[in-house]
Amino acid sequence: MKAMRIILVLVYVLLIILLLLGLLLNCRGCSLPSLPDVPRNVMEIGGNGDLKVTLQWDFYADIDLHVVEPSGEEIDYTNKDSNSGGELDVDDTDGGRGAAENIFWRSNPPRGQYEVSLVYYAEKTSRPESQRHGDCKVTILLKDHEPQVFNVHMSPNNLHEKVPVTTITVP
Repeated sequence: MKAMRIILVLVYVLLIILLLLGLLLNCRGCSLPSLPDVPRNVMEIGGNGDLKVTLQWDFYADIDLHVVEPSGEEIDYTNKDSNSGGELDVDDTDGGRGAAENIFWRSNPPRGQYEVSLVYYAEKTSRPESQRHGDCKVTILLKDHEPQVFNVHMSPNNLHEKVPVTTITVP
C-alpha cells in the first residue's frame, strides 16, 4: 500500500511537471515568434514591432546604433524618439558580454529607405586592447520579410566614425 502511494505521488508530480513544461513552451511560442536564423534572444531585447533593428556586441566599448528614416530624421542616443514612432529603447554605454542596443517601430513604419550605421563612440581604456574591439551583429526584423543579420568589425580605429551597415527598404 505504501509503495502504491509513492508511485501515485510520483505520477502526479510527473504530470504537473509535464503540464507546466507544456504551458511554458506554449507561452514562449506566443510571445516570442519563431523566426528562422534569428537567435531567440534578439526578440527579448527591447521592444518589438513591424520594424526592429538590434545591435549586439561582447567587447568593452560604447557602440551606438543609428537609423536614418526616409524623412531624414535620425534615431540615435541624442534623438531616441522619432516623429514617425521609431524609438531607441535600449542604449548600452558600457559594452561587454551581452551588450545591446535596439530601435523599433511598433507599427506602420514609414515607407522608404532606412540607413543603418554604427558609431564606435567611446572605448573603455581601463580594459586591455584585446577587449576593446570585435564583431558587432546587427539583426533586422521587418514584418512579413526574412530576418537579415549583418556582422561588422568595430575597433578604436573607427572612433567617432559612422560605419554603414545596410539600407532597409520598407515597401
